[in-house]
Amino acid sequence: LPIVIYDDKTHTLALVHCSWKNTSEMFVCKVLKHLRDKYSVVISDTQVVIGPSIRQESYGFVDLSQKNDPNWQPFLELQDGKYHIDVVGYNIAQMVDSGVLVGNIQDCGIDTYADASYFSHRRSQEKGDPEGRIATIVMMTQ
Repeated sequence: LPIVIYDDKTHTLALVHCSWKNTSEMFVCKVLKHLRDKYSVVISDTQVVIGPSIRQESYGFVDLSQKNDPNWQPFLELQDGKYHIDVVGYNIAQMVDSGVLVGNIQDCGIDTYADASYFSHRRSQEKGDPEGRIATIVMMTQ
């Protein structure tokens, strides 16, 4: 899950990768705290863009270690005997809890598993599709 965080007042930019493990460790919160403490970023001023990633509908597991973690409970849904994990939703909740305004978060909504235009490690493992990588690249210009 790529997350781009930008503050136009301090011209500070961060690109964050949030796997389910990083999400469990509240990595995006740690990045926001670092931006605030080191670069004087006002968290409510930040703009956030969430890039393409696997989405809850496509991310199901029969046995899931997070099922017993109370922090994950609101972001798990049991469907057809599988726990579907909402990594995007949990990261959004963490950012909002850290002070990012909901209106400042843009989610592209692309599910890399469901959309064959994107590479998906999980889809390649399950369906034998070609495996590849995608990149999120950001830059600032003057």
